[in-house]
Amino acid sequence: MHRGLLIVFLLFALLPSTIKSAFSSCSQFSNRNVDAVYGSGDSEAMIILSFNDSYDFNFIYRFNKSSTGKEAIKHICQNNAKFHCYFSHGNSVLHAIGFDQNGDGFNSDNDHFPHNDIYLSGWHDNGYWSYWILNQPLSDNEEGQWKFSSLGFEKRKLKNCDMDAWFWFDNFIERRPSF
Repeated sequence: MHRGLLIVFLLFALLPSTIKSAFSSCSQFSNRNVDAVYGSGDSEAMIILSFNDSYDFNFIYRFNKSSTGKEAIKHICQNNAKFHCYFSHGNSVLHAIGFDQNGDGFNSDNDHFPHNDIYLSGWHDNGYWSYWILNQPLSDNEEGQWKFSSLGFEKRKLKNCDMDAWFWFDNFIERRPSF
């Protein structure tokens, strides 16, 4: 009997973090595929990157006590070799996100991104990354509503089970994301 429990425990301990995330304490994360888990701590937030509805990535960001939306996105970008984030205006604006689809890398030093990778950069010409926050429902019978964050990611204080998202507004056409 004890040997069987030990085997189950060892199997769970060896599971990749993407599978372990299914055991999140946040019920609103259960209906989403989680691409990766970052950070450590007792609290967790889901961070979604949506490339104009064509690709969505769902990350769980774990933290202790307090963290901001800025710390979450920077941590994800710094710890995932397939993502490149470019911040501007003193790191207060998320200017661009690149995703290396095929794993062959890209050279972010000269903005040379292979045609089969995704790189969305904006503010002056073709769109921008918008920051959204899911307002939690007041009861179990309601769904939360996505709201555009006018506060910004620097001042956004994450709490346990928060859901935040980055959504690309192509050609400055603003519309409600469909996460």
